[in-house]
Amino acid sequence: MATRGAKSFFAAAAACALLGFHAECLAEEELAPGYGACIGRASGSSAGMLQCGSEAFAYWDKKLNASYKKAMDRCPDESCRKNLKDAERAFVKYKEGMQDMVLRQDSGFDVRLESQLFGIEATRRQARLLEYIAAYGE
Repeated sequence: MATRGAKSFFAAAAACALLGFHAECLAEEELAPGYGACIGRASGSSAGMLQCGSEAFAYWDKKLNASYKKAMDRCPDESCRKNLKDAERAFVKYKEGMQDMVLRQDSGFDVRLESQLFGIEATRRQARLLEYIAAYGE
């Protein structure tokens, strides 16, 4: 008899097949290069796991800042630069506000980890979006 996890896997596989996606649609992307190995070395240590998250955030934050600079350089005029700057400020405000809201829910490790993971994932998405803008923008 299939376990609940196996049923979920097969449901996801069936959905991928029906929608014509490749096998990689089932692969879960690592949060940042080396994050999985770092978590393995942390061996469940709260401090170790948070350190791994800090390293993952630093990776994406560096990429975000580089992509932001490239996107700014690509802007043809001051209006474009102002729009990008305003959008980036709004992103930072949103990300930090959501992290604060998560932290308000409790004071335990799970809440700190969830807030950190949200910040990393949001920063990763923003870095990638800025990479796209830098490559294909105005």
